[in-house]
Amino acid sequence: MPCEPTLPDRPPAQLVGDAAELVRGANHATINPAAPGMASGAEVYDTVAALYQLTSRLPQLCAQLAGILATATTRSSLTGPPQAPEHAAAELRRAAETLTRAAAALDAAWQRLGPVGGWLSPDAPEAGPDGEPAP
Repeated sequence: MPCEPTLPDRPPAQLVGDAAELVRGANHATINPAAPGMASGAEVYDTVAALYQLTSRLPQLCAQLAGILATATTRSSLTGPPQAPEHAAAELRRAAETLTRAAAALDAAWQRLGPVGGWLSPDAPEAGPDGEPAP
């Protein structure tokens, strides 16, 4: 469900928190293999596509947060344990690398699902070679 990019009207922590809750909802919606809204192979394709898009944007966020910490560290404006911001920035950069690999794997899964069709419900008829129900 693409939306127009806009300037955020809420702080980043709230925006990311909202995204986390939406993913939590998707987790619950897919617990049951016959979940409503997941009736066809195309719906799995669409869900994997959206998951890829979400994941592919996370490395940028992690890198930007690491940069914010690095800038604040050079100004000595943060308090707390010594080296904590530097260590957190390093972990965020590592997370960005890991998320980049995860996004690539999701993209590969999404591409492989392109030609997949049919129905997911347990009582769906077996599909024939043309994708239609077998006689």
